[in-house]
Amino acid sequence: MELFLYFAKVSACTAVFYFFYHFILSRFTFFSFNRWYLIGTLVLSFIIPLLSVTVKREVVSPLTTLQQSAGEIAISNSRGNAMDPEYIDGEHTVLNQISLEAILMALYVLVFAILLTKLFIGIGHILWKSRNYVYKDQLKYVSVSPNCSFKNSSFCHYLFIDQSLPEKVKEQVIHHEKIHIKAFHFMDKLIAQLCKCVLWFNPFAYAYLNSIDANHEYEVDAKSVLTFDKRTYASLILNLAQPSSHLFINHFSKLPLKKRMHMLFKKPSNYMKKLIYLTALPLVIICCMAFINQKEVFVYMQSPANSLSIAAHQQPKETIKKTDLRFESTVSAKQANMPESNLKRELIAVVETKQISRINTINFASQMPVIKNQRTLVIDPGHGGKDGATKSVTGILEKDMTLNAAFILKEEAEKRGIRVVLTRTKDEYLGLYERRNRGIDGDAFISLHFNSMPIERASKYPNVFNGIEVYVSVEAKAGDKLKESKMFGNQVLKSLKNIKGITVRDSLKEQSLAVLSDALVPSILVEMGNISFRDSFNFVNDEVHIRKICNLILDGYETGC
Repeated sequence: MELFLYFAKVSACTAVFYFFYHFILSRFTFFSFNRWYLIGTLVLSFIIPLLSVTVKREVVSPLTTLQQSAGEIAISNSRGNAMDPEYIDGEHTVLNQISLEAILMALYVLVFAILLTKLFIGIGHILWKSRNYVYKDQLKYVSVSPNCSFKNSSFCHYLFIDQSLPEKVKEQVIHHEKIHIKAFHFMDKLIAQLCKCVLWFNPFAYAYLNSIDANHEYEVDAKSVLTFDKRTYASLILNLAQPSSHLFINHFSKLPLKKRMHMLFKKPSNYMKKLIYLTALPLVIICCMAFINQKEVFVYMQSPANSLSIAAHQQPKETIKKTDLRFESTVSAKQANMPESNLKRELIAVVETKQISRINTINFASQMPVIKNQRTLVIDPGHGGKDGATKSVTGILEKDMTLNAAFILKEEAEKRGIRVVLTRTKDEYLGLYERRNRGIDGDAFISLHFNSMPIERASKYPNVFNGIEVYVSVEAKAGDKLKESKMFGNQVLKSLKNIKGITVRDSLKEQSLAVLSDALVPSILVEMGNISFRDSFNFVNDEVHIRKICNLILDGYETGC
């Protein structure tokens, strides 16, 4: 669906630019200016939707590992449509029925292939006809019969002349076609033809092609009458007129001719009117503002209340070593009698470090020895890397939303003295079983996700459940931990029901989920809201609400595990 959205933006740009040409610029006799306007705006229409701007948003989150810069996670806002995944054997799969998107894609590719094949066949036919050429004056002359469909025309460096024409007439035709060849007009037509193949559904692609072809003739006619008498030249055009379906070659004269005759005898436009072409710049700016992509970048700042990190690149090795020794001595002296929450506060006081944001850091929690009896929670931010999963109603990828939520959940957990292991700390792809195996040293496992469904279905079924759900795996492989997972899930669900502003599923959902199979610890999957619905998305996109959800999940974890 992203491809169709891109084509829609390109089509909108071509419409804006072409209307400006048709109603304003086409009236002027500045044919060279018109040529570059048409080609330039056609190419620009494909470029503008590919551009992007970055909007930074600062959020407080724990610092990550040395391999990840404590910086930025980009969320692409390309405003695409989301797909509704189903959990079948633990994998996100598209609904079984053939989707409308697949049908449209198949139709698009079929027509595109037909048009592209037709274009190449036409070019091949012309090259085949030109094989018996005569090289003269750096051009390749080909004599053709009066019945040839592309007589008195040119393509690339080939010039096709009707062998039955008188010499004086040939001279004018050759002069005309030489101007086409030297100006490389065939390149304009090839670009326009390829754009037509790509945007075959867009009527403005055909309008661009016809306007480029017509403007070529206006431009060459204006130069030809500087050498030949205008009325004699116009009479020759009328006498040699013929219909043509080959839009990728330049014909000396082809029907219809009314507009061409009008431009041939039109009085040249006032030179000062060239300033009107500058008004095209606001059009470009408007199209950029309307169709450019936006990237929202989360800049994760170090939280003063959660500083168990040290700035590795800011401290000499001796300082790091000294800090480690002080840490170990503090643990050995106090861990036996001090409560876990007080112990963590003491450790924060021991590690003397300046708060530094947006630098490479070492996550101190991952480097320190595990405190005896300290609880370890494994948090799995769903998807990542090439698996972008679904998208929100505004186009934000689920993989980025889950990673942001995981950082917040980690931060809130560490405030409670809970050790946290993240299956991923950056935008990387992990298999479902690899995620589970990364959390084998924890005493509980939580996989974070967001629900979604196709936008068109979301608009038709506004009453579909769009709140928070908790899943456990029902596979037999879950073994003895299945009962504990259900107990864990029920406690989290019970805690989540205390939230206000979003609905929570009444009961625990049971499904076959690969990421939770073969569980060695109590394991659940939390769908934190349906991001295809505007109200639900706005709720979970608010960091305050996400923190509330995370703390309620932790309440359930502390009572259920």
